Amino acid sequence: MNREDEHTFDGLISSPSPVDSRLIYIRNKNTNELWTYDLNTNEIQPDEPRIELPPSSVKAYKQFDKVDIDQAIKHLQLYKALGKK
Repeated sequence: MNREDEHTFDGLISSPSPVDSRLIYIRNKNTNELWTYDLNTNEIQPDEPRIELPPSSVKAYKQFDKVDIDQAIKHLQLYKALGKK
């Protein structure tokens, strides 16, 4: 991985998305944004809506079902409020 490459990620990938099994998630090292990698098309792009992650390396990914999205948002808000990095 070349740090200068716009698609450089921190090395940890998620398991396939429970919503769309062709997608896995990565953290872009240059922007700290959550990006998707499409296993079928070999394309990498920012996830929409864009989500900026903390500037430290990702230690783990946890997938949430659609019904758990409110809980996921609460976790992210708490994480941000506590100033975790």
